[in-house]
Amino acid sequence: MSGSAKRGLRLAAMLALAAAGCEWGALAAMRVTVSQQDRVFHPGRLDVARGDTVTIVNDDGELIHHAYIQSDDFKFDSGEQEPGSATDIRFTKSGTFTVRCRIHPKMSLVVTVK
Repeated sequence: MSGSAKRGLRLAAMLALAAAGCEWGALAAMRVTVSQQDRVFHPGRLDVARGDTVTIVNDDGELIHHAYIQSDDFKFDSGEQEPGSATDIRFTKSGTFTVRCRIHPKMSLVVTVK
């Protein structure tokens, strides 16, 4: 086998390993569910890994909620969340973020992303 063929084979193998690593990272991401009930996030504090998804479910009967994150590093806005609806937030940045409800300002969920 020629030198250029060997280099091409090595490059193909490295690309295949890199692609497998990316797929494995996507499979390894976790999903955590948080409930909005009694005008409180349950739980009120989470530790997740970068790439994980937090699903926020409005379990608060007749109340509408509106989850948002406003930070320099990460922004999210769910819009109005009808009772029974679920909203996903995928945390792509490391740091500590506070999820709040625009309708009920005392509601807060602290998410630490490692």
